[in-house]
Amino acid sequence: MTAVLAFLVLIGVLITVHELGHFLVAKACGVRVLVFSIGFGPRLVGFTRGETEYRLSAIPLGGYVRMFGEDPTADVPLAEQRRSFLHQPYGRKVAISVAGPLANFVLPVVVLFFLFVGTSTEPAPIVGDVVKGDVAAAAGLQPNDRIVGINGAPVVSFVDVQQVIEKSAGVPLRFSVERDGRTLDLAVTPRAAPAPTFADAAHTSGRLGVVAGVELPVVAVDDDRRIKPLDRVRTVDGMAVADARALFAALDAASGRELRLEVATPDPRDASAPGFVRTVTMAPPQPSAQPTLVRFGVLREELASPALAQRIGETRMRVIEAQAERQRRKGLGRATGLVVDVEEGTVAAELGVREGADAVVAIDGRDAGVPSDLHGALLAAPDDVHVVGVLGPAGARVLVFRMLPSPKRQLAGLKVFGASLMTAYGDGPTVQRHTSVVGAVERACTRTVEMTGEVLRGFGLLLTGRFGFAGIGGPITIARISGEAAESGAQGFVQWMAFFSVNLAVLNLLPVPVLDGGHVLIFTIEAVTRRRIGLETRLKILKVGLLLVGALMLVAIMNDVLGLF
Repeated sequence: MTAVLAFLVLIGVLITVHELGHFLVAKACGVRVLVFSIGFGPRLVGFTRGETEYRLSAIPLGGYVRMFGEDPTADVPLAEQRRSFLHQPYGRKVAISVAGPLANFVLPVVVLFFLFVGTSTEPAPIVGDVVKGDVAAAAGLQPNDRIVGINGAPVVSFVDVQQVIEKSAGVPLRFSVERDGRTLDLAVTPRAAPAPTFADAAHTSGRLGVVAGVELPVVAVDDDRRIKPLDRVRTVDGMAVADARALFAALDAASGRELRLEVATPDPRDASAPGFVRTVTMAPPQPSAQPTLVRFGVLREELASPALAQRIGETRMRVIEAQAERQRRKGLGRATGLVVDVEEGTVAAELGVREGADAVVAIDGRDAGVPSDLHGALLAAPDDVHVVGVLGPAGARVLVFRMLPSPKRQLAGLKVFGASLMTAYGDGPTVQRHTSVVGAVERACTRTVEMTGEVLRGFGLLLTGRFGFAGIGGPITIARISGEAAESGAQGFVQWMAFFSVNLAVLNLLPVPVLDGGHVLIFTIEAVTRRRIGLETRLKILKVGLLLVGALMLVAIMNDVLGLF
């Protein structure tokens, strides 16, 4: 029901805005508007005011503005031609045609403006945690450091910090941080990390290895039935532990003796409940076996390749180090990186990766500090052989594999590993950001331009054949995404509406007959040749456009139906 209602709201707003654009510009140009309809097909309800009938029609997948004189087969008396659409000058016809898509470009600016303006709560620019072995740790950044400026420019929230880092891969930065009442200047250079997007598989983003929130004292376990995965440790020998750093420091300090832990198993019915609390005694575990190598889609002869052998060796060493660390910590490990979902029919399932049990600790010879490290490395090189180190109750394993296409049709054959990882970082302190009217307009316009670029790159991939037609979604897919966005909150739904509105605008500007861009193309040809396209030719062009659009809609609906099974 949520998906249906969200879909109707989304489509209703976008269609109304689009058709209102055509309507207002047509009226401004003096063209008589006969019908303003939201939806296609039979009329459900409506009323007539002035010379225009306003109606709501049965099929909520579009709308239309019917104008006097838009039918090329109709005879328009000379006295009425000034109010006829096709008898308008070239500039007016183009303005009326593009007004709908332009309205869909304006809508994101408007809704994002109201999302950005005023006071909002954002994470404070305070380092919650530093990822082990990453750039921030090497540069000397520490937990609880407050970042007050980057390259002399002040920062308000951690969002500002992230934006600068992501845009500065390989670029030296000067961080001004407050620590223990002192202000320090630290030189840091974000590393370029794979951050592939739908439209750019080779995209990279700057990474520093800092996180706004602290890692919670929840654990992954090797094989101890007294403590379960995602149990939260509350005390160690009676001393409270507030975060994972404190927990593992206490475990490291007592690696050779027994410990009494107070742990809480979360209530699956109520995430806010304290859960079932109990006290357990942990003894040092038995020595673990060496990591085993498991391969999928990789020939035995390929393992001897120097480059692959080196990555396997480096990954194995990372796994051994993580294994020794877990053993020192009574068999407990970080919950960040724990596998929380394994999709059937993927490489992860074939390799026996277990959700709620195995944790990814290394990828292609590097420590897997945060889950995005695995996601980025795999998607940046989907056809390569990858090496992933895993720890779990079944022991330590080094997985060597090639990925398979996703079993989901909507991913259009995208190669995936098939395992989703957990992030166990909590929320850190927050700050209030006040955005002025001018600032909100700037942010809304910038974000709309960014979304337009993303959509254009996506259409480019589709038109060049790099993105399969199996990834095109229809009404069911749109409704599903709309429902998910609505359930995430008003902010998520508004952002989805803005993005989809840009999609609708770009789609309608394509030079395909029956679309607004196709009308502009026809009018432009007529203006350049200084002659009207013949009626028979015009009808043939429109039939081709209807065929193309109809075929695209059929593909989208078929993908929706097949995606249900």
